Amino acid sequence: MIVAFRRILLGPVAFLPPRGFVVVPVIPPHRLPDGTTARSALVGWAGSELRGYANVCRHQAIPLDLGDGAVMTPDGKHLLCHHHGAVFEPLEGRCILGPCLGMRLWTWSVQIDALGDATLIVGGETASEDV
Repeated sequence: MIVAFRRILLGPVAFLPPRGFVVVPVIPPHRLPDGTTARSALVGWAGSELRGYANVCRHQAIPLDLGDGAVMTPDGKHLLCHHHGAVFEPLEGRCILGPCLGMRLWTWSVQIDALGDATLIVGGETASEDV
């Protein structure tokens, strides 16, 4: 099986917000192992770690946001699917409340180079289910 990786340059990490996640377009869209398609990614800080996830809810294959880029709970502590209310913790992307309890968002790697530029690595995604 051949796994294709794609690099999306995000720019300086200093430009990312210190809290929360941003929506990053994935063009062309990326097909995930379960057959669903990711058209965007979520990138943000979970404590001191930079995380990347496919912007695809594990309950139904739709983005977490409503097209406005808002993916956080009102208190800013968790990722929220605004369609069905699934709540994901930001460090591992695990659903802690809602219809996909225990499932994780598809995880993508984010690398930071010596100059402080961040790159999202699309492909080789991982997710697990502990239901």
